[in-house]
Amino acid sequence: MIKRITRESFETEDEKICIESLLGQQGGLKGVGYPVASTILHFAFPDEYPIMDFRVISSLGWNKPSSYKFNFWDNYCKRIRYLSKKYGLSIRTVEKALWKFDKEQNSRFNKCL
Repeated sequence: MIKRITRESFETEDEKICIESLLGQQGGLKGVGYPVASTILHFAFPDEYPIMDFRVISSLGWNKPSSYKFNFWDNYCKRIRYLSKKYGLSIRTVEKALWKFDKEQNSRFNKCL
């Protein structure tokens, strides 16, 4: 079942079907939500898909939604891809930089409390 679901996800060119076919609530992989599905896609296609992470979301200046939907994930991917292209960096490098920025900002904030 896992091989069938991931194969179907990886073979489609429709990004909505690609991610949503992996999601547990869509009948895909049990227990898989957008962050894990994005991780699966990233390791299958590292030059195309970022890993969705709350620290990266925060660094983008966005609020983490109470539940993820396709439009949020799609906008996230587009924004990370844009930054990757703009700065000539890999998607993963952009993500790591944004993750580290949020981590450092929150560490500084927590020290002030």
